[in-house]
Amino acid sequence: MRIGEVAELSSIPASTLRYYEQIGLIARPKRIHGIRDYAPEILQTLRIIKLAQSTGFTLAEIKAWISLMDKTTPDQPAITSDWRDFVKTKMIEVKHLISQYQEVLQLLQQVSSCPCESPTTCTQF
Repeated sequence: MRIGEVAELSSIPASTLRYYEQIGLIARPKRIHGIRDYAPEILQTLRIIKLAQSTGFTLAEIKAWISLMDKTTPDQPAITSDWRDFVKTKMIEVKHLISQYQEVLQLLQQVSSCPCESPTTCTQF
């Protein structure tokens, strides 16, 4: 697939795809007559990147995660100690974020049902 098609299918601008290549987040595709030719699997990798970014992963963390996934072979599964350590660390961080979001949600629910006309007069703030 050409870069324009990948950009359209993934909703990621071509400039971002080129940046991802530059920093090593995605592999450089083979080129045919100087034109990038991505394998269809790039779309799955880009879905992982978008999901990870939307949940707070940094590009460096995503790169590390993808690197661990890329080391997977039939005779060496991805579930190595490095992979497990990475996943456990991120699970702790995500659980902490969920806890914080739940607190904010509770506050918003309380405030939304508050009869006060202004936050400055509300005792729930």
